[in-house]
Amino acid sequence: VKFWTVNGRLMRGRSGNFTQGSKHQAFVSLAVSKKGRVFVGSEQGEIYRWKGGEVDSLVVAHDGPVFALWVCRDGLASGGKDGLVKVWSLALKPLVEFDMRSQSTGLDR
Repeated sequence: VKFWTVNGRLMRGRSGNFTQGSKHQAFVSLAVSKKGRVFVGSEQGEIYRWKGGEVDSLVVAHDGPVFALWVCRDGLASGGKDGLVKVWSLALKPLVEFDMRSQSTGLDR
């Protein structure tokens, strides 16, 4: 994960500091809160919360990749390959979970 600053026409990047978790994996989703907190979802099912270019919180969220992240009014919503949609507080505490595998596609007749 790289964090960029822009100063005029100059861009500077600096690598994030992994204080926890594994930096040797792919990150497949990203969301940013209004306060600038960065959340990334990993191929291994974790959500990393970044502050000041460092991981300050980590949670194992899904069984498999975290394909979707969205900051909403109630916190952070995540969607994984496991078919679950979960809502977390911005402190990454679980709030509610929906199992989309048991939902109708709307195409059933």
